[in-house]
Amino acid sequence: MDGERKPDLMIGIAIIIAEILFWVFLLGGLFSRYGLGWKKFGLGLLILTPIVDLVLIALTYSDLASGESPTFFHGLSAYYVGFSLVFGHDVISSLATMSSLLWTRNSSSVSAIVLMQALTRAKLSMITTKSSFDCGRSRG
Repeated sequence: MDGERKPDLMIGIAIIIAEILFWVFLLGGLFSRYGLGWKKFGLGLLILTPIVDLVLIALTYSDLASGESPTFFHGLSAYYVGFSLVFGHDVISSLATMSSLLWTRNSSSVSAIVLMQALTRAKLSMITTKSSFDCGRSRG
């Protein structure tokens, strides 16, 4: 067990790192773009968010292609990437709208109202998407 490779742990750590990098690139990109006015640098950071998912997919694929048996962490990796594909655009769009309004307007009360509206829209889109997945299931 000392020299044995731990693929489960490697994929689990990769998922944690991917999640951290996603938020670092997203929040850093939004702050750079709207808070500091560095539009190109901010866009570059925002473009890195889906690249994190592609690297995670490639790592999971290479691990499985090397003959490893699928484990919980391989499934979690697939779930993470699927969640990013389904909800990633809504999360990024909502946060971009909130960031734009918070950092470009002078009135904090207007920004707070718009922030709450954007959060509500994001939550409603997640709820309606989730309920559309449940439609095919029979309630027993």
